Amino acid sequence: MKVFLLGFMGAGKTVAGKKLAKSLGLEFVDLDHRIEEQFKVTINDLFSKYDEEVFRNIERNVLVQVLKLDNVLISLGGGTPCFFDNMELIKQSGLSIYMQLHPKSLFQRLINSRKNRPLVKNMEPEKLESYIMERLKMREEYYLKADVVVRGERFSDKDIAFLIKNRPLNL
Repeated sequence: MKVFLLGFMGAGKTVAGKKLAKSLGLEFVDLDHRIEEQFKVTINDLFSKYDEEVFRNIERNVLVQVLKLDNVLISLGGGTPCFFDNMELIKQSGLSIYMQLHPKSLFQRLINSRKNRPLVKNMEPEKLESYIMERLKMREEYYLKADVVVRGERFSDKDIAFLIKNRPLNL
């Protein structure tokens, strides 16, 4: 079984993913951490030394690598489903879950963690708010293709684990 968690940065994919993977008895893989381990560089450093296009190519290659794993829950980067044919690969490979949060919730989560996020690290609060609204509007086109959409504010790893274990075969 492969389960993919996707959603905007700050949605809680890593924290929720670790809990959900444990509930399901799956290995947990954070795609961003996998990139950092493999290339011995932080995501912030990748973005500062290169451009987003270079990062997205690296991200795509590492995604293809982790698709070969079994019995795994993969927490994706916020942009991963939105580039190349990544969302199609994800959908063909396993169950995708979109952790959907309201833009105000995302703002509250991101305002104090900007320095760890290369796309928003130097943004003023007003710009961050509009960035979230604009980028979320563009990315939801991809996110909403997920097999399951859950409200991130009310995420329960036990409820989601139950849903996955008892899902219809065509899901």
